[in-house]
Amino acid sequence: MKKIILPRKDHDVYFIPLPLKKRGRKINNYVTEQLEKKHPAITPSLVIDLKKYIFNKKTWIMATIINEAVLAEYRVLNRNTIFLTNTSIAVQKKDFMDGGIKTIDDESIGYDKNKNEPVSFPMGTDTKFNNSENAGIPYRIPANCSVFGKKFPVKTAAAILIAAIVLLLPIYLMLKAQEYPAVKIDKKEDIKEESVLKTLPPCTDLLAGISKDIYMEGGKIIKWEYNDAAEPLLMIKMAGIKTTDIYRIFNNYDQLILNDIYDVTYNDDKPYLDINLNLNNALYSKPVYNSFNTQELILPLTCQISEKFKQYGAVILSEVLPSAANNNNFYKITFNAKDKNLLQSLEFLTEFCRDNSIGIRNLDISIQNEGTNFLVSGSLAQYDNYNAINCTIDNQNEKDNFIPLAFGYSEKTETKIIKEIPQTQKLTELIPELPPIGIIRDSSSQITFFRENTGGKIKVKENYAQ
Repeated sequence: MKKIILPRKDHDVYFIPLPLKKRGRKINNYVTEQLEKKHPAITPSLVIDLKKYIFNKKTWIMATIINEAVLAEYRVLNRNTIFLTNTSIAVQKKDFMDGGIKTIDDESIGYDKNKNEPVSFPMGTDTKFNNSENAGIPYRIPANCSVFGKKFPVKTAAAILIAAIVLLLPIYLMLKAQEYPAVKIDKKEDIKEESVLKTLPPCTDLLAGISKDIYMEGGKIIKWEYNDAAEPLLMIKMAGIKTTDIYRIFNNYDQLILNDIYDVTYNDDKPYLDINLNLNNALYSKPVYNSFNTQELILPLTCQISEKFKQYGAVILSEVLPSAANNNNFYKITFNAKDKNLLQSLEFLTEFCRDNSIGIRNLDISIQNEGTNFLVSGSLAQYDNYNAINCTIDNQNEKDNFIPLAFGYSEKTETKIIKEIPQTQKLTELIPELPPIGIIRDSSSQITFFRENTGGKIKVKENYAQ
C-alpha cells in the first residue's frame, strides 16, 4: 500500500499526560476535556486519532486532529493509502527520548528533557514540505504509526451524544431548578472553594513532621536540603528505611509528590538512599515574595537573629545581607548549632519569621562530629501574601522535639566520676589529726581508735598497711 505523510498545516498534535486511575471509557472523556483546553474548538467536524505511549515511566495520549472534510479529500485522491504524520513516525524511534527536539519538514518534534514531556508543534508557514508519495518515509514502518486508519470517524457517536445533551439539558435544568432552586448555587460555590490552591506551609513545619515519621520508623536523616525556588522542592539523604516504608510515609503528605527512587546502597545491611520530592501543584502553591526594604531598615532584624542565635550557643559562620547586589531579595545565615541548641534556633527562627511576615526559602541541615554538631544554612525572604505564614501542621510543638533525634543526635548523660582513695593511703590523710587512744595491728592491717574533741565519741577506722 502507498504511504503518505500528512503536512502539519492540515493536522494538529497534542500530548496529554494520563493519570493512573483513568481506565476504559474514562480515558476518552478525560482526553476530550483536556483537548477542549488545548484546541481552539472541538466540534463534530473533526476526526480525532488517539494512541497511548509510555515515556520515562509516564503514560501519554497522543491526539492527532484533522478536519473531516480535509481527510475525506485525502482519501478520495489517495485510495488504498496509509496516512502517517512525522510525529507518529518519530515517537516509534528508539532515540526519540534521547535525540532532543528536531526539526522535521514543517514541524519540531522530540522529547523535552527539561519539562519531561514529549512535544510536537508547527514551524513557520514559509517552511517547505515535501508531500510527494513515499517521500522521506522509511521502507519498513510499524503498523501502529498510521493515523486515521478507521474508515468512519469515531466522533459520530460523540456527535449524537452531544446533540442529545443539547436538546435535553435545558429541560433537565428547568425541572431541577423548580424542584431544588437552591442546590445549583451551592454546588457552584463548592466548586469555587475547591479550586483555590492552598499555600505551602513553612519548611520548618514540614521538617518537624517528616523528622518525627523518619525517627519513629528507625531511620536517620543525613542531609536535608529545601529550596522552594527550585525543583525538586526537597532533597533528603537518609539511612535505615526501606523504600516501601518511604512511600508509606510520604503518601501522608499531600503537599509533596515523591519522585522515583533510583539508587540504594547498603552498609552493614542498612539502606542508604537519596529521595527527591516536588510540590503537589494540583493542591498547593508556593508563597509569593517581595524584596526587602533598604539595607538600613532591615539590619535591625538581621542583627536580632544573629544575636539570638549566639545566646543559644550557636556559632555564626557567615551572613549574606540584603543589598543592591542581590536586589534586596534575601538574607542568608550559616551557623553551627551544638546538641539541642539546633531546636532552640529553629523554634526562634520560625516564630521570628511568622511575627515579621518573612518566609524561609532555603534550609540546609546536616549533622557533624559524631552527632553533636549541626551545620545549618538558611535564606529568608519577605512574604508578599501574609496568609502564607498562617499555614501550619497540627500538633507542631509535639513534633519539634524529633528534629535533632531524626538526625542521629543522642543526649549523652553526664557521668560523675568519684575519685576512689587508694587503700594504701595513710589514715592520717583521711581524717583530722586526733590523738589515738589505741591501735590493733596484724600482718596486713591495723585498726585505730580515736576520741573526738567534742562529744567524747570513739571513732574506729581501718587502714590497710602498705
